[in-house]
Amino acid sequence: MIKPIIKKLKYAKILAICTLVLFVALIPLFVNGSLFGWTFTALMILSIAFVTCTMVFFKDFYPVIRNVIRLKNNGFEDVADDIDLNTPTFEFSKLYCSSKAFFSKQNCLVIPYSEIAWVYVTREVIGFVPTAQHINIACADGKRFVLLATTKDITALVQNYVSKVSDKVIIGYGHEQQKQYNKIKRNHKKTSGR
Repeated sequence: MIKPIIKKLKYAKILAICTLVLFVALIPLFVNGSLFGWTFTALMILSIAFVTCTMVFFKDFYPVIRNVIRLKNNGFEDVADDIDLNTPTFEFSKLYCSSKAFFSKQNCLVIPYSEIAWVYVTREVIGFVPTAQHINIACADGKRFVLLATTKDITALVQNYVSKVSDKVIIGYGHEQQKQYNKIKRNHKKTSGR
C-alpha cells in the first residue's frame, strides 16, 4: 500500500481511539452529572471534543478506510505498488499514474483502471462564472469518486491510461450514458455475486 495511505490509516486508528475514550468519559457525565467531581463545563468541553473528533474521522479518514477495504475485497491490494510518488503525472490534479491504477493525493484514493466504468465532468458555476471543474469517476461496483481536475488532465488520463486497460469506459454525461452505466452495474453484480 502507498505511504500516504498507511500514514492516514495510522492517524485514523489514533483518532478512533481518542473518540472512543471521549465517548466512554462522557457516559458517566450524562448518567449522573459528574465524573471525578467535574462540572457542567467539563461536560461541554468533552462533548465538543467528541463531536469534533467524530466529524474529522468521518470527513477525512473514513473514505480512506472504505477505499482500502474496497481494494482488498476486490483483490486489488497490490495494484498501487508501482506508483511513483516522487513526481505527479498530472501536476494540478495531483494524480499519480501507474500501469494498473492511479493515486489521487487530494483524497488519498487508489482507483484501478479496470474498475472504472464511467467518467464525466461537472463544472461549478457561481453567478455565471465557472469556478471549479470536477472529474466524476463511477466504478463497476457502484462506487463513485469526485476529483478536482482540469480538462487537459482528464483527457490525458482517459486516453493514455484508462482506455489502454478497458475500452468499454463510458465518457460524458447524459441519459444514454446513465443507462449504459446501470447495465454495467447490474452485470457486475451478477458476475461478482454481491
